Amino acid sequence: EYGTLYGRGTKIMTEQSPQNARILTVDLPDEERGIGKTPYSTDEAFVQLDEMPVGTKYKNSPAGHKVKQVRMDATSPKFATTLDDFLKGETIDFALIDAAHDYDTTKALFELSLPRISRGGVIMTDDYAKLPTHVGVTRYFAEIADTQGLLLYHFNPLPIPQGVKETRQSGLFFINLPEAKNRNWKQSSPN
Repeated sequence: EYGTLYGRGTKIMTEQSPQNARILTVDLPDEERGIGKTPYSTDEAFVQLDEMPVGTKYKNSPAGHKVKQVRMDATSPKFATTLDDFLKGETIDFALIDAAHDYDTTKALFELSLPRISRGGVIMTDDYAKLPTHVGVTRYFAEIADTQGLLLYHFNPLPIPQGVKETRQSGLFFINLPEAKNRNWKQSSPN
């Protein structure tokens, strides 16, 4: 998971994954949060830790032992080495990109994950089509879908019911890569 923040996504992954799953989650060190400038003013990251420390939510989970948390820039060469050391020659079955939400970070993390993803593996991102904020995520994936002929799927659930405390709208998005299930997705057309 790229972008641990409070660890809500990590907690779900730990509790819903097989017992032998290993999860690596990465977030910037506290002293580096909020110092970078995003390419778009609308992509300002949620970087102020005003609620709780990074990773708090998953640490009390009964499945928290599956997690290794690192605090570094996931776009750095040092993290690529850390990731490869963690994988020990294995591949990634599921990658969640939920980091800075700008174009450059989204691109770097997708390109870091892609050659390490297992056949049939999934790379999922958060905040696609969340406009006018996070335009960089939307721009990057729309661009690669167009230039590489990939199919994108975006699911946005119904509005949040009245009385529910959660105020943020969620959505899911994924790309079917041509290699997935050995099917030529570039030649396919949606039904």
